Amino acid sequence: MDGFQTFKPHRIFARLAVLWREARPPCSRLPMHPRKLARDAGPMAFAVAAGLFACTAFAAAERPDTLHLDLDTDGIGVAPKDFDFSVAGGGAPGRWSVVREDAARSDPAIEQFSAEKSEQRFALAIYKPRSWNNFVLRVRIKAVDGRLDQLGGIVLRLKSPGDFYAVGANALRDEVVFYRAIGGTVERVEGVETAISRKQWHTFDVAADGNRFSVSLDETWLFAVQDETFGEEGRIGLITKADSIMQFARIEITPLPWSK
Repeated sequence: MDGFQTFKPHRIFARLAVLWREARPPCSRLPMHPRKLARDAGPMAFAVAAGLFACTAFAAAERPDTLHLDLDTDGIGVAPKDFDFSVAGGGAPGRWSVVREDAARSDPAIEQFSAEKSEQRFALAIYKPRSWNNFVLRVRIKAVDGRLDQLGGIVLRLKSPGDFYAVGANALRDEVVFYRAIGGTVERVEGVETAISRKQWHTFDVAADGNRFSVSLDETWLFAVQDETFGEEGRIGLITKADSIMQFARIEITPLPWSK
């Protein structure tokens, strides 16, 4: 345990970045599985495990059992058929449609285009076909417009439209935030400042494993959160805040290898 007394998180994450560049998947070169580390390593375990967890999340994104949500069958200009729509925090539900930003591009996107100016309105698009517990969810997001906010992100472990976790990237405020909603009240749990360009696509990854959550933007690890509120499987989905007009594309869900 003496090594953990002088543990330097930035050194661990820097080394993980090197491993990621040198090998795919990098986790095969790491000495210990995140769950074993969390069980055996003592009080510094979560910080170390978060780095290893982020590493395994990147590796999981390449697995053959990844589910790619197919938007091509929905038709342009209509609401995506595999989603229900709701709202948390107040205001009206969002308006969601399948769009094609550029006629020359092959990939359609989902756009939330309601610009209702309710500061605590969180518009939800909830994926209907199934639920997940431990997984990596990857989505491309683009901020189109918004005066109060330009936030788009991912909903996970949703039990109801008022009870869920969410992670959002806000291009107006240059921050990524982890939220928890309980009984319709949405509260901020964690967040970091980071540059997010408007009107440009960004790749957003959120990994969930038990009570641990890891967040990355453009394949750069940002932060990890530990929370016990919603431990069982739940729905996943998309989220925007206030008057944010956002687009979402290439939505992928990958079960983690050790999920039961």
